[in-house]
Amino acid sequence: MFAAATMNLPPTLILAIGSQLRSPSWRSPSDPAQSTVTLAPSSLKQQCRRGLSCGDGLSTRVTQWSPHLLRAEEREVVVVGTLTSSFRSRHWNEVYAATGAERVSWFQPDPTVSLELIDRLHLDRRQPVIDVGGGASTLVDRLLERGHIDVTVLDVSAHALGLAQRRLADHAQQVHWETVDLLQWTPTRRFALWHDRAVFHFLTDPHDRVRYRELATASVTLGGYLILATFSPDGPECCSRLPVARYSADELAEQLGAGFTSVTTCREHHHTPTGVDQPFTWLLMHRTET
Repeated sequence: MFAAATMNLPPTLILAIGSQLRSPSWRSPSDPAQSTVTLAPSSLKQQCRRGLSCGDGLSTRVTQWSPHLLRAEEREVVVVGTLTSSFRSRHWNEVYAATGAERVSWFQPDPTVSLELIDRLHLDRRQPVIDVGGGASTLVDRLLERGHIDVTVLDVSAHALGLAQRRLADHAQQVHWETVDLLQWTPTRRFALWHDRAVFHFLTDPHDRVRYRELATASVTLGGYLILATFSPDGPECCSRLPVARYSADELAEQLGAGFTSVTTCREHHHTPTGVDQPFTWLLMHRTET
């Protein structure tokens, strides 16, 4: 059952069990569409026993590989490697469909830290704001309640955005909705505020982080602001079966480059719907000349 073999997986997708997977060999040739992974039987069984804590209350054991998501029961499965846009879309649609907007680990009834940082900016309510990876977050509700009239919510999951739209009912017409993978997005305007709670830490590929920085630099108007939150260095190693990169405030600021200047930072202890503590690093940055 566990004979070493090259699995039939989506392009550039590599699957592993546990964050310390070392024995199985994998190669990533010049053509990423040909990336493969080979798992050795002994290593696979060892990692199945070891498992991995993802900080979101999940505990599963691999029972069967599948070309997309993995069926699991007792140990956590982690997806590593470069992920395609189609995979991201399917993955997050399935997460929201299976869990619901109020049971995902990042759910907040009120985005308290986001609003506190936004309050510091004294934005004109007419200035454009974008919530990157907003999904079904309630931030858009609170922004509309505060009188913001130019709000964009971008997410790769159509299901998540649909949940937010249904919750807002008629007020959803006041929002610009972008259903797109951020890394494939072509912005057509600039924003006074870019808000991202927990998209950036999923970008474990350095090339994806460069693309993110390019998009943020091009999309935030000079004098505008960027609010960014990721797991802290002592935070979870993965979320929703995907690995994450964890950052201190200084490390996060370095990722954004010379086009942004740090204004303030803070640390948040987010409590998931299942009661798990997740430490977050928050960073507020000012868009300056490069």
